[in-house]
Amino acid sequence: LYNGPFFSSIGGIFRPMTKKDSALALNGKPDYTIAIPCLGGIFMKEAKLRITEPEDAAGLLDIYKPYVLHTAITFEYEAPSLQEFEQRIRQFSAQYPYLVCEADGELLGYAYAHRFQERAAYGWNAECSVYVSQQAAGRHIGRALYSALIRLLRQQNVVNLYGVVTLPNSRSERLHEAMGFRRAGLYRRTGYKLGGWHDV
Repeated sequence: LYNGPFFSSIGGIFRPMTKKDSALALNGKPDYTIAIPCLGGIFMKEAKLRITEPEDAAGLLDIYKPYVLHTAITFEYEAPSLQEFEQRIRQFSAQYPYLVCEADGELLGYAYAHRFQERAAYGWNAECSVYVSQQAAGRHIGRALYSALIRLLRQQNVVNLYGVVTLPNSRSERLHEAMGFRRAGLYRRTGYKLGGWHDV
């Protein structure tokens, strides 16, 4: 369980962020471009970060499915249906940013936030998640998505961000630490998947 980056103080009441708000806050327009390097460091193509649209759901589910079926990174045993996944996007994006990274019409990854705990006093906190396609791993897409997401959450007056990381997952741990998160706690043997118990 990773906590951070710590914003200075409560700057105001939490502000739900609509798609229009998120798009304007990204860069005054619906998207902005980043350079995606090959593993050798040579820039391969330009990608853009933008707000998720309803038609993205199938592509994002294709990114998510391998995490469900072949890893313990998510504790779901079965991949959600397209209808259920579409509903999740609608639910989370109603109040928080939900971003995608796209290059040449191909979705490479996505990141989103949702409420961290339901009681009223938790209202200044959010939990963040990021998923990158297997083909795009190692190209700093997760970091670009997280950076944009954190910037938007700051504008919503979110004070604390949480990342819930199943262990072992060295890539996710490095990402969170690089983004200013620190380990806040450990739930031991809290999830059973793929024949073993996992800490979170």
